[in-house]
Amino acid sequence: MILKRIPKAVLKVYLKRYPLKLRLSKLNRLKKWKRFEPILQELRGEVFPENEEGELDEESITLTKKVGVQSFDNPYKRYPCGNGDALSCSGSVGNPGEDVRNNICAECGFPLLLPQQAKIKGKKGIYRIDGYIGRRGVGRLYYATLTGINQPVVIKEYLLPKRYFNEEQIVQRKKVFQNLVGLNLADGRVQDSRLLQPLEAISDELQERCYLVMDERNAYPNLNHYLIDGAMTPIQVFRVLDRVLQTLEFLHTQKFQFPGSQIQNGIIHGNLSLDNLLIGRENHLSLEKSDFFIYLCDLKIWEDLFKSPLNVSGSKSKSHSKSKSKSQKQSSDLIDLGYIAFYLLTGKVVTDLGEPLEPRDGKNWSGVTSELKQFILRLMELELPFENAYSARRELLSLPGNNWSVETIELEIEPEEETKKNPINLLLLFITTLGLGIIGSFLWILFIKPQFSNASSKVPQPCCIKDITTIPPGKFTYTAPEKGIWEYVATQPNLIRKGETLIEHLRNSQPKLSLNYTPAESTDNAILKVVEGEAAFTVVPLIKPLPNSLTSEIIAYDGIAIFVSFSYARRNNGLPQKLKGKISLEQLRQIYTGKIKNWQEISRAQIPLKLYAPIDHETNQVMVERILPDTDKLTSKKPLPPYPTLPWQNTQNLTNNLFTEDIQKLPDIPMLRAIIQDFESRQIGSIGFNSISKIKGQCSIYPLALQPEGKPAIQPLTINKQQKIDPETDLCDRKGSIYVNSEVLKKGDYPLAYPIAVVYPRDNNRSPIGEKFSQILKTREAQRLLEKTGLVPLNQEDIVKGESAKEKN
Repeated sequence: MILKRIPKAVLKVYLKRYPLKLRLSKLNRLKKWKRFEPILQELRGEVFPENEEGELDEESITLTKKVGVQSFDNPYKRYPCGNGDALSCSGSVGNPGEDVRNNICAECGFPLLLPQQAKIKGKKGIYRIDGYIGRRGVGRLYYATLTGINQPVVIKEYLLPKRYFNEEQIVQRKKVFQNLVGLNLADGRVQDSRLLQPLEAISDELQERCYLVMDERNAYPNLNHYLIDGAMTPIQVFRVLDRVLQTLEFLHTQKFQFPGSQIQNGIIHGNLSLDNLLIGRENHLSLEKSDFFIYLCDLKIWEDLFKSPLNVSGSKSKSHSKSKSKSQKQSSDLIDLGYIAFYLLTGKVVTDLGEPLEPRDGKNWSGVTSELKQFILRLMELELPFENAYSARRELLSLPGNNWSVETIELEIEPEEETKKNPINLLLLFITTLGLGIIGSFLWILFIKPQFSNASSKVPQPCCIKDITTIPPGKFTYTAPEKGIWEYVATQPNLIRKGETLIEHLRNSQPKLSLNYTPAESTDNAILKVVEGEAAFTVVPLIKPLPNSLTSEIIAYDGIAIFVSFSYARRNNGLPQKLKGKISLEQLRQIYTGKIKNWQEISRAQIPLKLYAPIDHETNQVMVERILPDTDKLTSKKPLPPYPTLPWQNTQNLTNNLFTEDIQKLPDIPMLRAIIQDFESRQIGSIGFNSISKIKGQCSIYPLALQPEGKPAIQPLTINKQQKIDPETDLCDRKGSIYVNSEVLKKGDYPLAYPIAVVYPRDNNRSPIGEKFSQILKTREAQRLLEKTGLVPLNQEDIVKGESAKEKN
């Protein structure tokens, strides 16, 4: 009998040697040994005090924030989980496909993990649970998929268990959850702040569960997990500090708008810890040899909704929170960051005996420069504190003694308060802006023409498709206009190599790239699919302003060619000769609006006029946008409003609504054959249009030079990239020497030129696959392939380099 009491006595002495705040963590660790479980259950009441209601005093057990350990915290101790922490318990999972409402632990009554295949309905669609990731903060993370478009996401599940929240509190917090989760800059700007924003918030109407739907970056490991491999180097800690301070500066100084429309001037994170700073690597090398990203998540205003009311809703804590000034709240973020940096340098958060690490102990700063140590102590407010995140970051960047240089993405932070304090600066800014606006408007009127930015083409691009790293995992749906230029260059075999399409080549060169192509009815419809989340990105001509929620990367250029039948043997009687190889933009406009019905009206040709157009909506829309004046668009039967408000169901009749009805639409090759046969068999002078990239190799049609009003005619094709073609040129004899006049297309001199771009969301909570796809297409290798398809690359010099790299390989 005495021998049986010895283990209990030993364990009791062992637990009581630790401070109360660390006993729970030690007890939970001992539970891993099954033989100790009955003894520890008996000891629980002896080693932990109880409050007046007979409940364990939770607040006294929880570690202080400065210790930085969240994994030891058990927020729901009223549920006597056998594993010590009901929220972290992964021992019991519901059956796949089982109703979520039945997932209650039979032992303690706490909601179990969501089973695989469980369905959650949100505004964007149905989400399917694919697997459990683990606990973070007061929520549980799952891999999931947005069905329909197979978009991988991460879902964070929050709980409002009934032993802590009554019915009124549950209803109220669910409502607040919908209005607080997610925030945007009040002025409408979109800024990458490295704060991971949710895609949507979902409140379960029947259960005490709420869900945050987030992008895949939320599955990145946190810094707590990183410490398993040991401490960070000082330069790595410097990089963490730089990135987090930059984000805090942004959060503390900007005006934000919440989903409930309330405006707040600056917000604090309030919840910084090793658990909610996530680390993403640029590649698979060690962090010492590569750059990495730090992302912030789990804002206090979200997390506190699901914490025990004993800890966050009591009268004391509530009044104390109200009494804190804005600067005091901001300084709490700096203090937390200071302790995080301290733990990263030491590689642990407690001593071997479980005691909190002491920052003033010099032994904990081995290998750290005095300047960096002093900086971190100031963040902790153990030395002279910093005024704000801005001053802290400026001090960090000026630290001497080491090469701290690191590439950072500067956030656009507007010092609103300083501008208000200095009316003279505001007046000067207004006058300068007004003057520049007037000058810019004057120059635009004088030199108006479609200009396409070439800035990106001047930046040296990576050599090869395989050089692009960090391709997001998963299969993504993208779109492009059906039968449009991208569908042609991406899926047409033999353009780049016999028997191979461009998209096949991209997949072979970049195995991690997994894309599912879904055609859209038109350019407008493709844009809408990206806006509404049905597609991750699209590839379209940039012919109208994009919605504010989207951005674009130009990857090549194309244009529309206007052509007529051509026969070198009968060239003296052909339309190219009669028209002198050109047509004015105004004449083209009048022809396709039905005002000119016979070639005699503009030339010496005594033959009838017939009109053709391609069947794809993309080319037709570009034609409408470029040759019709605004007045015609406004007075037409169905005008073209900006993206994304076009009535999509009417786009099929776009050309017929705005052009004359006497236009025959045909597929590409049948249209060319019909134009040739009209001239040779029926003596009809037909005219058609199509993408330059599709017709540049055809020698039985002649591309007319286009003449803008008051300017010389511009021919979109050349011989050997320098010599102009004219009606005397035998196109079939020179077929292999015909090239696109790249300069007039890139500069926008040719009236029907346009850029081809990858369009993707600005929203950082959606996958960056669109941006990565554009990076792939901008490599020298991909640019060379795009040129082979007939498109004009961004930079001809890169093509030459690409050819050289290929030869070396």
